[in-house]
Amino acid sequence: MSGLKMNNARLARRWLAVFAVGLLPGAVLAHDITPRPEMSVVLDRSTFGKTIKNGRYDYAIEKLTAPGRSLRRQHLDRINLCVAYAKSGHLARAEEVCDSALLLVRNRLAEEADDFARAELARFEAVALSNRGVVRIAAGDFEAAERDFRDALKVSRAAPAAERNLAYLELQRARD
Repeated sequence: MSGLKMNNARLARRWLAVFAVGLLPGAVLAHDITPRPEMSVVLDRSTFGKTIKNGRYDYAIEKLTAPGRSLRRQHLDRINLCVAYAKSGHLARAEEVCDSALLLVRNRLAEEADDFARAELARFEAVALSNRGVVRIAAGDFEAAERDFRDALKVSRAAPAAERNLAYLELQRARD
């Protein structure tokens, strides 16, 4: 198998499921079909996505900020760390971490030549943008949130959370 095909196969196996978690509080009743903004975590053993999904935000923050974490997967750590900070109520820190995730992903995109890897990184960029948009909604910065959701959709068509979050934002504006 050629190096390129082997690299693509490795990346295909590594493509990670992304799990959506809501940020804003509120129970959804059976008759309530109002969309809620959602954040996405990368479900991967080493990035503590399942830990975040299960609500163990402080533990995930502790592990994701521990010294000695792999620099190769730092962009994935940052995406999940953004969600953990946001879900634990640290919105300013969450936005900073989302910004750093975007910088890391964009730097890797600039260096990557393989089309499959670039597409994967574009999906991660869209996730980071959408997550930052949700943080900005929670902080009351609706214009910046809208820009993030629209940018996520430009970066990757595979950004369903960004689509739903934009629809949520537009619905809230229509109600006001």
